[in-house]
Amino acid sequence: MAEMHYKIDNYLVRLYGNDTKGHITRIEDKEILVYSEGKLVGHATFAKEDHVTGDSHVNQGVIYLRAPTSQYEAVIDLLRNEKPVYIGWYPKPDAKEESDGDAYFATSGEPPQNEGCLPIKEPDKD
Repeated sequence: MAEMHYKIDNYLVRLYGNDTKGHITRIEDKEILVYSEGKLVGHATFAKEDHVTGDSHVNQGVIYLRAPTSQYEAVIDLLRNEKPVYIGWYPKPDAKEESDGDAYFATSGEPPQNEGCLPIKEPDKD
């Protein structure tokens, strides 16, 4: 499987509450669905601390990112405050299975506009 990434245009956040009557135990209680050009391209879930979830993987072109809940704030901060943001998949070079790899969120590396950053001025040459 080749490396892939999508520019995120929109996202949907779901925060689940407890369901004591339905007897549903949610290990992953935070979920972010990400879209590119109107198409679902990523599904990130965040597990409660001290719980183990499945591995990140790709299925039918959708990147499934599994992470601990401690990473949720960083991801939501990226989505809210950085542009552009990408979701990506990097396959491991020594993969034993097709789904061996790493899912990630990334920015373009360019600083956002209007955040008070001043351009670096080259020193005067004598």
